[in-house]
Amino acid sequence: MNIPLSMLFEEQSQNNDKSSILFLKQRCRNPVYTKNYASFSFLLDELSDSINKNREVIKEDKLFLIWHKAIVIHRLKSEPEKAKELLIKHIPQKAILETELSMLNSLGLICKSLGQKKEASDYFAQAFEGVQFNNQYDDPTLPVRVGYNYASQLFYKEKYLQVIAITNSSNEYLDMNYLSYMRGRNFYILARAYEKIEDYSSAEKYMKIAIDIFTSEGKPNYKEKASKDLEQIASKREI
Repeated sequence: MNIPLSMLFEEQSQNNDKSSILFLKQRCRNPVYTKNYASFSFLLDELSDSINKNREVIKEDKLFLIWHKAIVIHRLKSEPEKAKELLIKHIPQKAILETELSMLNSLGLICKSLGQKKEASDYFAQAFEGVQFNNQYDDPTLPVRVGYNYASQLFYKEKYLQVIAITNSSNEYLDMNYLSYMRGRNFYILARAYEKIEDYSSAEKYMKIAIDIFTSEGKPNYKEKASKDLEQIASKREI
């Protein structure tokens, strides 16, 4: 075919760079889940180097780096306002890409930590509008994270039927994808929503499931809180 060897080596090098970026992106997700932000910072430096070396970097790779830099600024450097400013600068008016939706979700969490409830609620709502529970994502936990955060906002707005609908969709998604991520917290807020609409039988049922999950996951604080709430639900049933 008379293809110059230099072109073949260049193509192989680009493929290696893309594989390296994908591998580092996967590695970056774990410390975010475990909140190990110190080691996370070093991974970001590696990812930044790989992205800078690759001439064919896609938009979502660059956004992924910006998003995780904002997480470091917020969590490790304790500068939420600076992290918020960075995310707002790079999120488009209409978020479509998976990373853009994740950035919106993080922006909501930052605003929540700053006590900016209205802004937090708006960002969670925007993220939820873009998420589809029947889609495939590079990070399969995205719909669960977004759904839970939005449902939490709706709970405090006393929109309990919407909370139930979103949480049921999230649990179905977890079942379909064989995931356990945030399952206990999903059942917990589901139980609380049923308690609020005075369906104490359903509330008791789902709170017991949440307690079982917290027990198996070794989360004593969550288990203690859920157990106290279960006693409260049981006392209401007796009235």
